Amino acid sequence: MKFNLEHLFPCNVDELWALVHSDRYISAIDGAAGLTRVLLDDQVVRDERVQRIQFIPDRTLPAAAQRAMGMEKLIYVQVQRWRERDHTMRWTVELAGLESNFSSRGDLAFQQRAKGQCIRFVNGEVRVNVPLIGGRIEKKIVEDVTSSYERAAVVTRELLG
Repeated sequence: MKFNLEHLFPCNVDELWALVHSDRYISAIDGAAGLTRVLLDDQVVRDERVQRIQFIPDRTLPAAAQRAMGMEKLIYVQVQRWRERDHTMRWTVELAGLESNFSSRGDLAFQQRAKGQCIRFVNGEVRVNVPLIGGRIEKKIVEDVTSSYERAAVVTRELLG
C-alpha cells in the first residue's frame, strides 16, 4: 500500500533541515509519536549520512497482526540515508525474521516554496505478504505512519514558532 503526504512549514529549507537534525526535535517527535529511539549506527558514506535506528513503539499491535507477525509490538530498524545537498532522505525498514513477509521503504524531501515557506514531501510503501489479512495490516500500518507524520508536522510548526 502506497502513501503520499505533504506538509507546509513557515521557514526556509535550511532552517527545517537544521531543526530535524537537532536533539530537541528528535526528543519532541519521539514523545509525540509514542516511540523510543535507539541509534544503532551513524556514519557518513560518500555524500550521505547513513543511520540505523531501532524504533520501539509504546503501543501494541492488534491481536490479528500479533499472531500473523509473531510479535506484540512492531519493533523495527529503520535505515535512513540523508543527503544534505538536495535535502532528501531515503528510508527502508528492517523487521528481523520477517523479511520475506514485510517490506517498507520511502523517501522524504524538503523543497523551498515562497520566501519563508517550505514543504515536506513523504512518499512510501508498505507491503505485508500474509494471506487473508496482509491488506488489513498494511492499511493499519499506513494509518499509523500517516498519523505519526501529521503529529510530527504539528510539533515541527510549534518548534519553529
